[in-house]
Amino acid sequence: MNRELIDRVVQSLLYEGHLLYPYRSSALKNRLRFNYGVVYPPACAGESNTMRTECIVVAGAAAKLGVDARFLQVIEHNGNYETLERTIHIDAPGLLPQRATFEFAPIRGDLELDVMQCAESAFRIRVQIINQSQPAGAELLQSLISTHTILVAEAGEFVSSIDPPDYLREAVAACQNIGTWPVLIGDVGSHDCMLSSPIILYDYPQLAPETAGDFYDATEIEELLALRILTLADDEKQELRTGDDRARKLVNRIESLPSESLMKLHGALRGKS
Repeated sequence: MNRELIDRVVQSLLYEGHLLYPYRSSALKNRLRFNYGVVYPPACAGESNTMRTECIVVAGAAAKLGVDARFLQVIEHNGNYETLERTIHIDAPGLLPQRATFEFAPIRGDLELDVMQCAESAFRIRVQIINQSQPAGAELLQSLISTHTILVAEAGEFVSSIDPPDYLREAVAACQNIGTWPVLIGDVGSHDCMLSSPIILYDYPQLAPETAGDFYDATEIEELLALRILTLADDEKQELRTGDDRARKLVNRIESLPSESLMKLHGALRGKS
């Protein structure tokens, strides 16, 4: 498993859209961030407090599953909103069901793993992230933001949810995903890791080679974000720097970006040779 590649893609997706615009509290537009992959507290009417991933794995009795749930927690600090990265992990030796309770006050929740055999040596994996937070102020501060699930199989292989083999096509079609969609991730052709993301992806998502750093939306075109930052006045940039740490690093990185690196962000055409 190419852990470095997987971590880079997941890290980028975790912040996709997080700083797509230079959000500032004093701005007339784009004052609030767009949040996606949100798992709301149960008291939030009309919204789901559960994210569910279902996918198929082909495995034997010696197989082991590892599951990571990753999300951002929004906290309020000195009148500004900042984000913290959170991870919950469970292991499932022998494909046994598992459950873990987590708490990052004021957030409380459960991570549940269920395994159901659906064909010979094939199992449907269900991972549910459930927000159990009790009412205590702003709903955003009790929500899981940009929630992603990473599943790793030892002595087993995940089946593509997009292009499954014929004998498992019905089993894949029976999977029910809520607020997310699983794709294979890692080196092309590998089947030991599945990423379940609220962003629509193909199997084996990759970062653009032109990406200039970890503080960009590295699966999208980054030029527009850089130009938005560069056109801000000095006092507007300073306001961003006094926000969360990621915004400060983003402004500093863009201001120090060489012109040749900026030109590489202008777009590229790619196709099969």
